[in-house]
Amino acid sequence: MANQETPFADLPAALVEEVLGQTSAIGDLLLETFRRVKTDRSGHRQALLDRGLIVDESALGFPPLPTTCGADGSYAIDRLLTVDLVAAAAVAVEGLTPPSEKRHWEQPRHSTFVAAEVHYAETATILRAVMLGNELLLATRAPHDLVMIDGTFTLPIIYFNQALNQAPDCPDLRCSWIVAAGTWKRIGTSCGRRGPTRTTSPCPSTRRAVRSGVRWDGRGNTTTAVC
Repeated sequence: MANQETPFADLPAALVEEVLGQTSAIGDLLLETFRRVKTDRSGHRQALLDRGLIVDESALGFPPLPTTCGADGSYAIDRLLTVDLVAAAAVAVEGLTPPSEKRHWEQPRHSTFVAAEVHYAETATILRAVMLGNELLLATRAPHDLVMIDGTFTLPIIYFNQALNQAPDCPDLRCSWIVAAGTWKRIGTSCGRRGPTRTTSPCPSTRRAVRSGVRWDGRGNTTTAVC
């Protein structure tokens, strides 16, 4: 408890004073950027409207409300002394559905992978593909009109390609077996069928897609202009 109340007790006093002295200028800079984003919001939003990158909800008419769900995943690696403790999980969650909805979504709506793996530098690349593959498999099984996925449509291609290239060099990894087994072929056949609408939610700053034709870039400017 004492260390929590005085976190700098074991550090040189001069170092602490120097660090704290630099935070004032950083705080002023953060406040200035927040003020600038708030001031420029209207102009940024109008620029996006003029280019047709955002539209008003009223322009969509009155289509029937779709049933929705979202899928997401996460992975982590704890590099221990003798092994790597790896974990990956994916989960799909239903949105609001009307009482008249008759379609049934079978359980489970999640997928997990936990293992103790030998040390490999590329474990994260392969484990990431396992997570994303399970996430997309859950999305393809969802009996909903609108399926939302975190990321972009190009990320699975990039991540699977990287993992498939690395898996043969890491034959001792259990996650390599999953990738090499061709589990993800089901994703391609499922996505190729006519069915629900699938959308992605990429970070605005990931590929700077909004930058074309406008004079700014960044997550903060884009988020405040759209919201």
